[in-house]
Amino acid sequence: PLLVLTAGQLEDSELRFRRLHAAAVVAGAAADAATPLLLSSDLRTAVAASEVLRGALSALSAATPAVEAEAAVVEEYGGAEGRMRPVRPETPKVLPAVAAGWGPLMATLRDARTPVVERGLAAVAELVAVAGGRFLARRFQQEAWPVLQRLLTHGTAHTPGQLSLGTEAVRAAPPSRRLTASLSDGGGGISVMGGEDAAGSLAPAAVTRVRVAALGCLESVCRCPDATVAVRTLTWAIAQAALPFLGAAHAAPLHEAARATLLAVAALDPDGVWLLLYDTSSNMPPSLTLTTASVAQSLEHRDPHQRPTQSQQRPRAGVADDLRQPPGA
Repeated sequence: PLLVLTAGQLEDSELRFRRLHAAAVVAGAAADAATPLLLSSDLRTAVAASEVLRGALSALSAATPAVEAEAAVVEEYGGAEGRMRPVRPETPKVLPAVAAGWGPLMATLRDARTPVVERGLAAVAELVAVAGGRFLARRFQQEAWPVLQRLLTHGTAHTPGQLSLGTEAVRAAPPSRRLTASLSDGGGGISVMGGEDAAGSLAPAAVTRVRVAALGCLESVCRCPDATVAVRTLTWAIAQAALPFLGAAHAAPLHEAARATLLAVAALDPDGVWLLLYDTSSNMPPSLTLTTASVAQSLEHRDPHQRPTQSQQRPRAGVADDLRQPPGA
């Protein structure tokens, strides 16, 4: 190469690598330690583990490319002296940590405890953001989306026969019945058996909190890198799931979360959202008139030639009828 690093520059590069490597090792160890604690029976531990996992993955996502870039510089411009240096230790990578944390996070979304579900949803959004939509596209579509739909519809994904690890009934159950492998329901191979259905037992405020968190997760996923790959088959379904919460009968935080989610989906599939709003505009509940119009106005910056016209085929009849019923009715 035309440029060869001097001995001093190689030492500086080695120092930078050591610092980055140390940061990645600490972040990787934190992620490894936090992952099994996501399902802790202690609420504070479970919530803290979710926050630690989010921070650790964020740090790993920053350290991984920095370490790779530093190694590439030495390999390209280190010359003979660079090649004679000892082999550098393997640095923890973000994608293996994301893959390891996905299964337990899917289990937290089925937990009966609202704070655990809220933090789990935020962590899922963080995982998709740091890994990129392409890496988790299949898992998000097949495993996360069905659970998110249930959270939006019922306010809980805690199904009959499954209990949160934090409930007394599970702690009293025989150990052999506490954990079972369940690969078919999107739980990442982790589920907790026994007990009764928690749907309908949550307070309205708790249901609202879960729905706001679920919509926030969907908004974040729609804005992440490679979002089109992650939700390419789900944009219409996500918009349809968010639209009913624009009604004035819903709490303000839920209303704002639904609006933000629709705008995020519109950034990926503006035609789909425009057609959905048009489909509801002719026969919508009065409570949705102003809020739906405000979302439509956010699309006005688009080229008029790209907007659907009334002569275009409507995507599906009866969406307005669906809006008259609250989710889960």
